[in-house]
Amino acid sequence: MGTTAAHSSLEAALDSPDPFSSLRNATSKPLGTQVYKCDGNLYGRGLIFRSCVDALRMIPDLAMKFSFGPKTQGNWNFETPSRLLSGDGRCAVDFERNSNALSDYARGSDLTRAAQWLLMECSRDHQQGGIVRNLGRDVLVLRPTTFPDIQRANPFPGDRGRINLIIRTYEPNVQCTSSPASSPSYGNCLNLVGKQMPNDKELKVFGRREFVTVKEVLPMTIVDSYTRKCQLVVNTRGPVDNAAWYDIWGAAVAIDAMCGRKDQGGIAPGLGENKNLFAILKKYDAPVEAGIDTDE
Repeated sequence: MGTTAAHSSLEAALDSPDPFSSLRNATSKPLGTQVYKCDGNLYGRGLIFRSCVDALRMIPDLAMKFSFGPKTQGNWNFETPSRLLSGDGRCAVDFERNSNALSDYARGSDLTRAAQWLLMECSRDHQQGGIVRNLGRDVLVLRPTTFPDIQRANPFPGDRGRINLIIRTYEPNVQCTSSPASSPSYGNCLNLVGKQMPNDKELKVFGRREFVTVKEVLPMTIVDSYTRKCQLVVNTRGPVDNAAWYDIWGAAVAIDAMCGRKDQGGIAPGLGENKNLFAILKKYDAPVEAGIDTDE
């Protein structure tokens, strides 16, 4: 990834005695059909400026366009919902599609500028998270007759983008391990966390096989199908619990951000409505088929 002016302004802000002023000098509100809104009730209060700068720096190569689309329905740079999390786990930059959208493209420079504006206006002035709606313009249309084939379509003049960017607080509950035997190298879990594991928001019953109400049988192991060097283990300390994969995915993102960058594995306990579930992200080197295994 190349160095960019926008990322340079983030670095300068971190080194400046007045980081807000430093970043404001390099930040202007993008023009167009985007809608900006600060909302502490929805996206959290007490954002930590330096944590959010750390998360913003992970938006990749600003000279490129990046694709956004749903899991299992194409090969996208960002499978939405998608999350970039700061190294301390306190600030999340989320990408989501508008409710009626299938997919879209957006330039990294537009994403960074929108995120910087949110950070300045919402974090500095109101100490809260916020959202930018309608980013992106280069619309992709899925053809129903040949799904999942993809056909490019030129957007109409003034057509709104389909991508929403959110800056929100996150409260991690993560414990890292420094054991070499269980610690994956950083980068080995990115495909698993970013593309492979489910992250829908439907509430499901997780638990042992013997309970008839269980939809997701535990323990469950998901192995990174690309590197085959990382695995996510989801298990329970109780009989059953209700949870959404979205929350388990969020915990896995936090482990990878907080522990994986230090070449460590980790555990996120206290998941589910009754806090019975836990997720472990760790090294995988067993010679078995990659995928999902629900056998005990």
